[in-house]
Amino acid sequence: MIYGLVAVGLFSVITFIIVRLKGVGIKALVFKVLSALIYLMISVMATMLTGHSTLASAIIIGQVFGLLGDVFLDQKYIHREYDQAYTHLGFIAFGIGHICFVIGFTTFVPIIWLLKGNLVSSQLIVFSVAMIAFLLSDLVLSQIYFGGKKGKRYIIANYVFYFGAQYLIALSILFI
Repeated sequence: MIYGLVAVGLFSVITFIIVRLKGVGIKALVFKVLSALIYLMISVMATMLTGHSTLASAIIIGQVFGLLGDVFLDQKYIHREYDQAYTHLGFIAFGIGHICFVIGFTTFVPIIWLLKGNLVSSQLIVFSVAMIAFLLSDLVLSQIYFGGKKGKRYIIANYVFYFGAQYLIALSILFI
């Protein structure tokens, strides 16, 4: 079931990117939110399967803030008169989300690994790849916002890295 959701999410992300490349607006926002809701559903399902609710709570809260950041950043295109306010709110939401991920994985994961005697795990690998994807997404996004890069390849790279990171973080719950 989870991997079926991943397939639906992949379709949703691809559809979102195609719509987004044609322009910004409500339609792009709908597919962006749908893509985010799917990674949240994956996190919740993975939590139910593994029973790691404490760790997963930090991840899910971080992902909810990611969803809020997505909504805020797209609102700036819909309500251009509030461009700066929505940009700041989006960055703040993403920052809080990142803090939740760091807290979740630096507080709870080492304890679980020590209890299992498994210091290098599939979860660590999946989560590390996700964090690298987040870093790359943030680097591309900073070029879009502050470096004047507006090409389609930057938009595609940003969303591929961003949603890739979110989906990998959701799936990493399965490997704890």
